Amino acid sequence: MEIYSVNEAVDRIESLDGFNVYLEGALSFEFEDMAIYHSVSSERRGRGYGSSIWLEVNDLLRFDRAVMEKWTGKKVLVEGVLVQPDPDFGAGHLGLWTATIVATDIEIS
Repeated sequence: MEIYSVNEAVDRIESLDGFNVYLEGALSFEFEDMAIYHSVSSERRGRGYGSSIWLEVNDLLRFDRAVMEKWTGKKVLVEGVLVQPDPDFGAGHLGLWTATIVATDIEIS
């Protein structure tokens, strides 16, 4: 199992598109900001969004939203399918994110 940082996944988005991946980063689980950010803030690009991936969670997987909100700011490991941004829109709320991960599992790392 290879684990990617957010910046590594962003840099390799074309080759990882559509594949199940493991991402390690800082969780944000807030209104209009459900994302995984590169863990090392000094290495973040483009005011943060260049080093972030929109987090899509399916309600059928029964993620406990209260737990996810408590984990905001913590380093997590996310498993899911990585998806390139729409070329005309981007990814996530207002198209600000560099990609989307459709999460199947999230745990504290």
